[in-house]
Amino acid sequence: MIYLFLSRSLVWPLNIFGSNLNNKNTSILDDEYQKKKNLDESPPLISNKDLAKNVDLSKNMDHTKSLIDKDKISILPSSNVLSVLGKHYLTREDLENLIQTRFKQETPRDRVVRFLWKDELSQYPIYAKIKDWQCTAIAMGIGCLFGFNRKEEMKPVYIRQTSMLKFQDRLTAERAYRQFNVVMFMKEAYRVAFLVLFITETIMTSQYAIEAYRNKSTIYDCIPGGALVGFTLKMFHSPLAAFVATIQGSIMGFMYGFIHNVGCRLINRTYEDLHYEQVMKWILHRENAELWSANLDELPPNYMPQEPERTWGLGWFKR
Repeated sequence: MIYLFLSRSLVWPLNIFGSNLNNKNTSILDDEYQKKKNLDESPPLISNKDLAKNVDLSKNMDHTKSLIDKDKISILPSSNVLSVLGKHYLTREDLENLIQTRFKQETPRDRVVRFLWKDELSQYPIYAKIKDWQCTAIAMGIGCLFGFNRKEEMKPVYIRQTSMLKFQDRLTAERAYRQFNVVMFMKEAYRVAFLVLFITETIMTSQYAIEAYRNKSTIYDCIPGGALVGFTLKMFHSPLAAFVATIQGSIMGFMYGFIHNVGCRLINRTYEDLHYEQVMKWILHRENAELWSANLDELPPNYMPQEPERTWGLGWFKR
């Protein structure tokens, strides 16, 4: 049981960073290494055409029924331009098919990197920024509360231990008193804020990494982060204290994970929802960029538009 717990807890970070304990003498020139590397990395997407090759899409040429952002496209390309370029306007069904195709191409490592480190434009992901903002706000709020409490506690101590004979006048004494309050507030606030920031960042980052690697969210995702925090805080005290703190951190991580998971499910902001939103965003982003660049200058020089097939009846033709 202990072996299973350790193996399942330690394997996922090793896989994230590309470590392999079974092959110790692996050369980058070996074919097996290149095959494993290719399997662990999904191909970069420059165009949605790469996704469209693996799925059957509709031939919708009506921009009024598409999902494109019309405010970002000045001139909508005509249907003949799209047919020559091998493109079409996306519908809801087409978008869903492209999303599911992209899900199949992703690997655990890609999901972790794109969710916590770099998105498809090699920028810091918005969800990681929100996580950092949340951790910083929590740390600053709790730090200010503890700093104010520490300042109030040290006021009578300063008054009792400080004599007015040390100062030249009343103004100097009041200035020294205010400086003492500021020092006590900032000292305790910074200490608690950095401690809380370390705790929240460790728990939430490990939680998101586990969810992205496993591609699903559960109430147990915060347990490794809580255990790591508890062990780190007491690792220099004694082995018994470190063990007890690890157990306490695991319990606190489970409680936080349960509350966080239930709350996210109530507002539809679980990892599954965020991942779906992220993939859909970049598919629509590429689609808008491709439609915006689909102008008449890209047509072949000898292009002749095809004559539409006409069906005659009652003196009128129907296209």
